Amino acid sequence: MTANEKEQMMIDDILDFMRLAGDIARGAQNHLDASANYLKAESVTSVVTAADLEISQLFRQFVARRFADTDYVIIDEESLNTLGEDKWQRINQAEYQFIIDPIDGTLPYSCSQALYGISVGIFRRGKPCCGALYMPATRELACFDGAEVRLVREAFQPEEETEVLQPQIRCSCPIIFGHPWNTPLTEDFKLSEAVFVNYYSAVVQLLYLVTQRARAYAFYMSIWDLAGGWAIGRAMGLRLYQLQDGQEITELSAADFDDNLHLKSVCVMCRPDDLAYVQKILEVAPRLR
Repeated sequence: MTANEKEQMMIDDILDFMRLAGDIARGAQNHLDASANYLKAESVTSVVTAADLEISQLFRQFVARRFADTDYVIIDEESLNTLGEDKWQRINQAEYQFIIDPIDGTLPYSCSQALYGISVGIFRRGKPCCGALYMPATRELACFDGAEVRLVREAFQPEEETEVLQPQIRCSCPIIFGHPWNTPLTEDFKLSEAVFVNYYSAVVQLLYLVTQRARAYAFYMSIWDLAGGWAIGRAMGLRLYQLQDGQEITELSAADFDDNLHLKSVCVMCRPDDLAYVQKILEVAPRLR
């Protein structure tokens, strides 16, 4: 079996996990107390954190069972310390890196809103090769199995609809994901050309970006926020760049990520032809950091 064939089978297994994880996330959200604050900083025993940890544990069990014959490491925000003191050595030793964000969008999730998601990225030797992004509340799912990008509506339901996506030369949508205060305030800037929007969930924003419902995404975040959408984005013609110098980032490495696996600089995901435009409008915008 070739690596590509193996990775296509991996995504089928990951989608089984996404269905189970989505059920956990929806169930926990349905039992949130509207009078409580569930932000992670408030309590490590909150319902949100409990759901995060339950999904993380499920993922570890799932991967151990389904991919027992694979040389892998799991990268997870909820258990980053399991990688040991030298995280990069452990990461680089494994052939595959499975990277999960169990519930991304803690703020909207804790407020019983639909804009949260689950992300799984599969990397081989540090390079993104497959990924899946899932919004359990809206039942939208995007995935790339190494061969094709699929957008699934009403995922895991009898009325499920699947569309195979093809990259477009240009996206006409004016939305650029980033904080609204990044909007340039110069006279020559037209809001009809670019509107900065922030949904407070990287998974949600990446899902919309890779399915051609946004033009670009400027961010400064950790690998688990980015991982599921990176391979999908590449398959759709998007690239990951350092915003300042336009240098493309193609892999998970210590050159671009710190020891906590957070990007070292502000980055943008967009089509190559859009990079100069995004850099230009962000030059006069308030800083992202």
